[in-house]
Amino acid sequence: SDYTICLNQSVGEGTFSVVKAFHKRTHKPAVAKIMKLNSHSIAQFTLECKILSKLNEGRNPNIIKMYTYGVQNDTGIIVMERMDEDLLDVILEKDLTASQQMDIFH
Repeated sequence: SDYTICLNQSVGEGTFSVVKAFHKRTHKPAVAKIMKLNSHSIAQFTLECKILSKLNEGRNPNIIKMYTYGVQNDTGIIVMERMDEDLLDVILEKDLTASQQMDIFH
């Protein structure tokens, strides 16, 4: 891989563990989302990564870029662009009505 994944530097937890990562040559910061998979979820994980890859081809600035992904043994890893701001904080800073804020999440 072109990325170093810092397993001991967590930046989030949920369905995926999210840890810091960086490109080995450029040292550009990224995040790695790591998920334990089973025989059923490997296909779903791979499909979702392929869909995200297709979305990235459009270069939409509103979609976080996925740099690479892979499955090793029973672990799925997605390396993606690091978002420096929390999405909720960004939304709350804007002068949006509650209805407009809710539309973003639905």
